[in-house]
Amino acid sequence: MPSYKLIYFPITALAEPIRFLFSYAGIEFEDERFDRNDWPKLKPTMPFGKVPVLEVDGKKIDQSTAISRYLAKQCGLAGKNDWESLEIDSTVDTIHDVRASIASFHYESNETAKNEKLKATKETVPYYLERLDAQVKKNGGYFVGGSLTWADLVFVGLLDYLNFMMKEDIVEKYENLKQLQKTVEEVPAIKNWIEKHMPMGQVPVLEIDGKQYHQSRAIGRFLAKKGNLYGSNDFEAMEIDATVDSIEDIRQAMTLHYWEQDPAFKAKLKDTLFQKLPNYLDVFEAQVKKNGGYFVGGKTYKLLYFNITGLGESIRFLLSHCGIKFEDVRLTFDDWPKHKSNVPMGQVPVLEIDGKQYHQSRAIGRFIAKKGNLYGSDDFEAMEIDATIDSMDDIRLVLSQYYWEKDPAFKEKLKETAFQKLPYYLDKFEAQVKKNGGYFVGGKLSWADFLWAAYFDYLSFVLEDDPNKDHPELKKLVEKVRGLPNLKAYIEKRPTTQL
Repeated sequence: MPSYKLIYFPITALAEPIRFLFSYAGIEFEDERFDRNDWPKLKPTMPFGKVPVLEVDGKKIDQSTAISRYLAKQCGLAGKNDWESLEIDSTVDTIHDVRASIASFHYESNETAKNEKLKATKETVPYYLERLDAQVKKNGGYFVGGSLTWADLVFVGLLDYLNFMMKEDIVEKYENLKQLQKTVEEVPAIKNWIEKHMPMGQVPVLEIDGKQYHQSRAIGRFLAKKGNLYGSNDFEAMEIDATVDSIEDIRQAMTLHYWEQDPAFKAKLKDTLFQKLPNYLDVFEAQVKKNGGYFVGGKTYKLLYFNITGLGESIRFLLSHCGIKFEDVRLTFDDWPKHKSNVPMGQVPVLEIDGKQYHQSRAIGRFIAKKGNLYGSDDFEAMEIDATIDSMDDIRLVLSQYYWEKDPAFKEKLKETAFQKLPYYLDKFEAQVKKNGGYFVGGKLSWADFLWAAYFDYLSFVLEDDPNKDHPELKKLVEKVRGLPNLKAYIEKRPTTQL
């Protein structure tokens, strides 16, 4: 049995669902709750400087959703099949959308902005809760499949924190959600945990045999696999990943809006967010309707993306390396408006498999990586790969936000943030590759190596410089990956890109 340590601030918040899962599963863990005054000295020791962190046999993993998904797999709460796994992931990410909306208001320091956010939150939260309440009613008192899953534990585990931030009982008007709370809190193991640990002022970190893991989606995916909640085949798993990543897209937009301190920039982010939100919800609604009330259920491949590297190049790299023939459709920016309405969520890259469209670059990449044995030797390595991929996208996102910003003042502010984070991430990646014998994970080639090699062109364009120039391990890794026979052949014949 691995040894686990969960590390978090002395609050419930993101850690409590993890504690619920440990308690339900009967898995012993060390619940380390550090003093807030100690955080500055602890932060550099955490993957990407954030918590909750789960140590598994001494190895650190972050991201609360990933951790929860991992534990759910261990105790059979990750769904009966891939379809249920997808529904659970979707529901969990929706719950976190609610949390991000409430947190945006609660943590705002500017009173004018705080009042504006409160108004928005009081519109958004009931919208979500009504639908979550209906979902529980439809599924016999639970979120998914008529039985207890980790989605139920995440919702109830976060409730105290959500109520604390809103200064009210947010489920008071929703009978099905209230009954779900009662159901979960009456589970013997969880009831016992609550009686001992319910006061606000706790911390979450997960350790597996003392080893820490980071990135919530990575850990969650790991757990879902353990609990058979990750689809019945790789195609369904890819659909689940795509849906989860889409939910994460909207959560990130809400979180970015929430944490912004500049009132003018905050208002701009709010406008962007509330333009995106209805479109996402409409697409999710249509997806569930199409799939019989759930999110998910010799092939030809077609990749649709712009004639740039960006998010599409890693997919092209993987398909080429794995020897999968594909039609490489490269759209022009002028033609994009007429294609946008015909692809999921109105965004690319999109991979068509036998005419069926799949979106979200990480979901697609993970699917191909599994086909090419580039997704680790076991669930632990897969979780490490996921965490690394998500961390790469963290830094890509901040650089992209800076580069594409049109307003000079906002652009300068975003640039300052991006160029503070970049050396930190590069140093972490350099150390990781050095530790793992020239690769990101497990001392062997994985999806993470392909992603970094593919991002090289885009990051070089944004930075107008080689991002790896001061990091020899990363530089050698990119050269090694790009020298692989199939990939080298693709690079030599690929079209000249716009960027």
